[in-house]
Amino acid sequence: MSARWRIWLVAALASTVLAFDYSIAKVDQETRGQRVLFHNAIVRSTADAPFRYRVLVPRVLDPLIRASSQVMNPDAAFTRVYAAFYLIALWALLVLLFQYLRIWFPEREALIAILLVACTLPISLRQHYYAPWSLLEPSFMTGGLLLIRRNAHAALLALTVVATLNRETGVFLPLAAIVHGLHEPRMSRELPRPVGILAIAVIMVIGLRMMLGPASESTPLQSIWQINSSREGLLSAVGNVLLFAGVFGWPCAMLGVRRLPEFVRRQLWTAALYLPLYLVWGIWYEVRLLMPLYPVLVPAILCGLFPSAADHSAADVQPS
Repeated sequence: MSARWRIWLVAALASTVLAFDYSIAKVDQETRGQRVLFHNAIVRSTADAPFRYRVLVPRVLDPLIRASSQVMNPDAAFTRVYAAFYLIALWALLVLLFQYLRIWFPEREALIAILLVACTLPISLRQHYYAPWSLLEPSFMTGGLLLIRRNAHAALLALTVVATLNRETGVFLPLAAIVHGLHEPRMSRELPRPVGILAIAVIMVIGLRMMLGPASESTPLQSIWQINSSREGLLSAVGNVLLFAGVFGWPCAMLGVRRLPEFVRRQLWTAALYLPLYLVWGIWYEVRLLMPLYPVLVPAILCGLFPSAADHSAADVQPS
């Protein structure tokens, strides 16, 4: 068995357990019922904002659920179709992150990193009823950075369109390309392309809201602040944020930031653009909102754990 297949198998083994827990083992009847309600509301365009506009997963899976309902109980069909989706999404997250890390780190260190992510993912997958888009976001960001590194703008455009249908944060893919271009003299002449992709993503975000109609906010900004500023909310947020990186991962990341490969270091600016959205509009204890930062956080942790492991000579841009 080749090294690639071994890694894919390890990722599949970890993803199977995570998907089983997230979709079946640790899901009570209330959560199952809420997931069905959320799914149906998005498919029928009756959900509150911003969920109404996160159409990718519900619209793709709904025909599969209806087809499966012809041969099994509808509740079982819903659970099993989503369980399969969670398995594939989690597997893709780990595999893409491994491929990304292998640009700069040896196979052993990259494998350690994805297993660390797999160990801490249960923290990210807590405290919400239904958020399938969150399982795709880190894969879209990691895949987008791989494309940016290869100067593959056509593929980046296609990925951005799909990612924007998944969640509004799809606009950060072309933003990451712009950040890279601004810091890479060789790429400055290519900047109009990611700027054009960003314009398309913004038009899509606005267009979805116009096409699907206005909706009241599921959690108004005032309510978000009340949750985040409450004693319980703050304590939960601190605990979850610490556990998101395995507690000791944060000091390792702080030590490793200055050793980051140049390509990854540039994306700290993208993270700086993303974090205010989490701090203002996010509920802080829902640390799944931080998962798109894996391509920056995980390399920093590796650089802190293994100071001499990163290959800083790896080219920042490869031919498409």
